[in-house]
Amino acid sequence: MLDDKNKTVVKEILSTLKNEVEILFFISKTCEYCPQERELLNQISEVSKVKISELDLNSDEAKKYEVTEAPTLIFSKNPNIRIMGLPSGHEFRNFLDTILMIDSQETKLGDDVKAELKKIDKKVDIKVFVTPTCPYCPTAVFTAHQFALENSKVISTMVEATEFPKLAQKHGVMSVPKTIVNDKIGWEGAAPPNVSLKKLMELL
Repeated sequence: MLDDKNKTVVKEILSTLKNEVEILFFISKTCEYCPQERELLNQISEVSKVKISELDLNSDEAKKYEVTEAPTLIFSKNPNIRIMGLPSGHEFRNFLDTILMIDSQETKLGDDVKAELKKIDKKVDIKVFVTPTCPYCPTAVFTAHQFALENSKVISTMVEATEFPKLAQKHGVMSVPKTIVNDKIGWEGAAPPNVSLKKLMELL
């Protein structure tokens, strides 16, 4: 997956990790993209403090976190931040930035956005559908992940639309990024965090 040059880049980007970041990697025997994702994750783990814990889709942990599809990644320190599918293309750097965010436990959100997020007192499920070639998708995904870091009641999941076509079809994904809230309605496109938060609050 990663050549020597890209391994060096990844090593440099993740060299600032102060703590071990554990990622739970849920797989299944019928998962088409799991072998590729396993290779990618292992390469990242080899050059950083990222720990990969591979788990079966039928495991107790999968039931605990209500994981029903593979491949799915969950950050053990913040299990409400998730990735369904291979974080490739434009989403790869976004994936590395999310690892750094998990380590620092800090977001880049403004104080006004943080304060508004604290008002959310019930479970909110956010799914952001993406494709590897979409240049605007990382912004939408990282915004949702930041919301989830600030409030544990928010579950943020990046969904690679081409790997999960049935799920994309279920939610009427015609273009990406598309954000779906509580498996009902949402919006298309990427927006600044304050605008995305306003859209989110209007749907709650």
